[in-house]
Amino acid sequence: MDSPTEGFIPFLRFYIFLTSNIPRLAAGLKTFEIPELFKKQFGFPLTTYAHFIFCFSMHAMILRGKKSLEAALNSGIRMETFKHTKVEQEQVNQMFATVSFDLEALGESKPPIGYADFEFLRDHPYFLQNGEIFCLDYEFALGKLESGVLWRFLKGLDKEQREPYLSFWGSIFEDYVSWLFETYASPGMNKFYSAPRSEDGSNEQTCDAIVVCASTAILIESKLATCRADIRYSGDYKKMRQFLEDRLVSGMDRRVGVGQLVRALDNITGARLTSLPPWLSSIRKFIPVIVTKDDIGSSWMVNGYLNKRFKQEKKKYIHYTVTPLVSLSVSTLERLMRTLEALPFSDALEGRIQEDKQLNRPFEAASKYAQSGIPGRLTAHMKILEELMVKVAADFEMSDPPSAVAGVTGQG
Repeated sequence: MDSPTEGFIPFLRFYIFLTSNIPRLAAGLKTFEIPELFKKQFGFPLTTYAHFIFCFSMHAMILRGKKSLEAALNSGIRMETFKHTKVEQEQVNQMFATVSFDLEALGESKPPIGYADFEFLRDHPYFLQNGEIFCLDYEFALGKLESGVLWRFLKGLDKEQREPYLSFWGSIFEDYVSWLFETYASPGMNKFYSAPRSEDGSNEQTCDAIVVCASTAILIESKLATCRADIRYSGDYKKMRQFLEDRLVSGMDRRVGVGQLVRALDNITGARLTSLPPWLSSIRKFIPVIVTKDDIGSSWMVNGYLNKRFKQEKKKYIHYTVTPLVSLSVSTLERLMRTLEALPFSDALEGRIQEDKQLNRPFEAASKYAQSGIPGRLTAHMKILEELMVKVAADFEMSDPPSAVAGVTGQG
């Protein structure tokens, strides 16, 4: 990576959810007051929690790039460090306990579901020893903002509140996809329409978004759906297939993903031209796309399965061209943003289809536009990161800091 800050995209994504996307939601979609609910359940402000996670993660990322033995021996963050801030000691103790585990906790952890089950480490990416925490996994450390706010909080809700809570975050994720296109993609080559609706009087939403690239329209469904640990690590293909069916194909009680895209195509191709928005009425080529928050959207074989189900569900669209369905994760979409500053989204998608006609390889393995690794040149994300550094310094009010945390807050 070019610098420690380049690895902060997963953290920044969820931080943008909280600070930009939630405020952008329509009033009717703001069904949960996250800061108030978070403080009620955890006992301290969400802002402080986010700043701690940032501080911990930045410290780990800075030390990751250092190769000396001295850096390795002094790679932890001590509780005493935060005595030089205005943060109360009780909050420091709570934060250390939230992200870390000690040797005693290992005996209390539940057995793993499969050989690749790292859920315990995902929830506790730091090891606590003698009042000092050591980062064991950088990716999981960066994900603690999301896992704490979204998933740990979800476990504390009453059963009847869980689906509405996930629907709330689904709306937030949809808006983040919109924000990416609005922020980075060339508007001349990628005309983005969020939550487009028919003009026949029904006001029915067509799909989550449509991107028009010249004479091609890309129909997008954005899916928060995250594959549970007991499915992801089970090694049972039947469980995985059922997950894909329930969350990305046909749904449990309503159409989702593939089913929604088929319905959108049916409605568009079967509608009178006067019932379509003017910008859509002349389009004769469509690319159906599913964007997942989970990395599963860009994983091996998943796109191939979803496209197979799409071909089974769709009908023949006379006088229209409909390409195979493409799935990708939001991480992949972020990697594409640099390309979309200068090229249409349709070029990237069709290049991926041509390179791997069976659509069984990960998106990055079949695209020259979305190389694996950390997304580059996400300038808006980096600007938000710089602003966050200033906020952390102001929130903590660190004085005479004795460790690398000083560099994190800009006071080194």
